[in-house]
Amino acid sequence: MAQPCENHRTRFAFIDIAKGIGIILVVCSHVHAPLMSWAAPFFVPLFFIVSGYCTYHMVNIGSKFKKLMLPYVLFTLLLLIAHLDFKSINFIGAIYSRWSLYPLGTEPNIYFLQAGNAPLWFLTSMFVAFCLYKLIQSSRHPWPLIVSYLVVTYLLTFLPVLLPWSIDTAFLMAVFIYAGAFVREKKLLDRLSILVFIGLAYVYVALTIYCGNINLSVRDYGTSLLLLIPAAIIGSVLLMKLSMLIDGMFVGNLLQRIGIHSLPLFCLHRPFVHFMERLLSTLPFTLPPIINHILIIVLVLAITYPIALASDKLLDKATELLKDRKKTINA
Repeated sequence: MAQPCENHRTRFAFIDIAKGIGIILVVCSHVHAPLMSWAAPFFVPLFFIVSGYCTYHMVNIGSKFKKLMLPYVLFTLLLLIAHLDFKSINFIGAIYSRWSLYPLGTEPNIYFLQAGNAPLWFLTSMFVAFCLYKLIQSSRHPWPLIVSYLVVTYLLTFLPVLLPWSIDTAFLMAVFIYAGAFVREKKLLDRLSILVFIGLAYVYVALTIYCGNINLSVRDYGTSLLLLIPAAIIGSVLLMKLSMLIDGMFVGNLLQRIGIHSLPLFCLHRPFVHFMERLLSTLPFTLPPIINHILIIVLVLAITYPIALASDKLLDKATELLKDRKKTINA
């Protein structure tokens, strides 16, 4: 939804630019995952890190629940209706909010979120992560708690099943939220010089080479959790700094518009990816793979963007109705 940073009147344009780039990378990953292997460590953690950057005061759990779970319910219903798929497994999956019951590669497996709603795991994951992050906010000494979150994250990798609402990965996501808040508090983006930027870029490339395949939606941390964490934070910081540099440019303004509506774009793009893949496969000629992928990405964004605008207006209206109803009940 189009909302300013939490409890703060100023909207950071460069944050919206970063989210705009992030959602494009997410779409790219669903069109052709190998194309995005260089960005795999950070394009999902980015959204948690920028959320932490924009969280100035104590997290309001009730407010977070409404902001994240209202879209979850509405988009789930919308996608189920669009697919005309009302099998019980889809409703169970919507409640469980994971792609599968077991980690990928485990067969036989039980697969959920098959009605184009696979990206919706992100919303429940973020809600649980913010609940955990509030504990960090409430602590006078956050670092022991952060270390314990990372230990818990590692221990939960041995579970044979994926936990509902991404509880098993939410501890790591809470650490990413804290990383964003830390970057803001220490003004690291303002202090990041070009030389340091270049040095961090080399470090990121080196880490990414050894990170392997990453899919946080199914608790796949690649070759090493210890490599993923710095790669995710460094990659996100570099993208945020780059977003600051292009703020005000034409491309920055375009990306900002996309980033403002990144939430519905994140939730709704998957069915359109499949539709465009099928549509282009019917062409009487074969496009070069890279051209085919780029065309799908552009068409998906072009079609999904106006739907995202309408979705944000609908969500804002629903939020206002809930507020008015609450005032009426309390009156």
